[in-house]
Amino acid sequence: MKHSSGLTTEELEKALGTYYRALEPYQLGPRPADAGMFERVSQRRDLWPFLRVAASLGVVGSLLGVLLVPRFFGAVPVAAPIALSPASSAETGMQVDRAGLMRSGGIWATRGSQLFTSTDNGSTWQSGTFPVPGSTGVQPIVDVFVLDSQHAWSVSLALPVTSETPLTGLAKLSISRTTDGGRTWQQTDAPSQCTYPTARLSFADIEHGFLVCADVGIIARTVDGGATWVVAGACSNLGSAIVASDQSTLWAAQSQASSGPASVLVVSRDEGQTCMSVPLPGLDSAPSNATLSAPVPPTFTDAAHGLVAVSVDVPLQSPKVEFFRTTDAGQTWTEVSKQLAGHFNQMAEVAQVADGSRLVTVAAQHLSVSADDGSSWQEFDAAGLPENEAITWIAFTDASNGVALVFVGPGPSGLMQTNDGGRTWHAANVGVRH
Repeated sequence: MKHSSGLTTEELEKALGTYYRALEPYQLGPRPADAGMFERVSQRRDLWPFLRVAASLGVVGSLLGVLLVPRFFGAVPVAAPIALSPASSAETGMQVDRAGLMRSGGIWATRGSQLFTSTDNGSTWQSGTFPVPGSTGVQPIVDVFVLDSQHAWSVSLALPVTSETPLTGLAKLSISRTTDGGRTWQQTDAPSQCTYPTARLSFADIEHGFLVCADVGIIARTVDGGATWVVAGACSNLGSAIVASDQSTLWAAQSQASSGPASVLVVSRDEGQTCMSVPLPGLDSAPSNATLSAPVPPTFTDAAHGLVAVSVDVPLQSPKVEFFRTTDAGQTWTEVSKQLAGHFNQMAEVAQVADGSRLVTVAAQHLSVSADDGSSWQEFDAAGLPENEAITWIAFTDASNGVALVFVGPGPSGLMQTNDGGRTWHAANVGVRH
């Protein structure tokens, strides 16, 4: 189908995808947890032709406007949970700002000032509410981490952004925490060395967590559930796709274009005090003009068993995703599969797989699934997803159940669910259990 710009739907999707990737470092509003289609910056693409495409469609203003959607935090008790009213049709899914997998295995989502969690693959949902400060201005949420249905943390700007106090790269941060599913929150300042915009959170358990500010190379940690934070160390080549595999071990992968194989994956085994590059077999032979990045953070099913995916994008070649697995707490890594991109020559997205049992890539509505470390693949077009809309994030809690965020225009994304391994999808029914 041709649009008024002269582009086909597939060409337009790629154009807007590049536009969003280029803007991601300046994004103030909601972003999907872990990874999404618009997080990687492709150095070989020229941004300006795509900006002209967006302008011709009259959407540049609205695209920029969504980057300033206010998300509020404070440190006051909140009202009883309330239900999320449907905001879109069954074809586009319930609209949410963010979604992710809880470390305990469930699903979480946010919309506006509400936090939703589900421990039964989306059949029922529990609701909490983010506090709203009394001051004027906006305090964008930078990141959210949900451990289980009761314990969650968020990092946001410490002070509201107003016309008198514009946002800068040195903006201070604060961290909020809840231990009762979002009914009440407590707030503390992040270490002053950690500043906007690349702060990311990851917790190994209720007490032990990390705050990574990749733009300044700072790692902060907490041992009391986020009540206090201290700077543990500073590291170079620090990526923002992070995961704590245990109380003292933090993995950080480059979610955007890396400077070389040595910076794709970094690990700290001493609570963030020092870091070292992690060699992944075969990446050192990639062409010098290759763009390497991690579409999603590494996945660990326990402290010993982990999986990391690396996107390899070489100009004038079909991009691919390479999967690496460890069974010895990351001391050694083995390449288990290479998967070419899917339809329309787009970079294949990688689904976060909570149980580590499968490898999954997705391009548009086309999924590729392997249950044997990439030896064989099943490929199929998913049914029930909004037509011609890109999946910006996808994750599976087990071999059958999964969730996805679908790009349906500026603003919140559509939340969809599957119960048959991704073959068919339906709108998430986000409600309240009690």
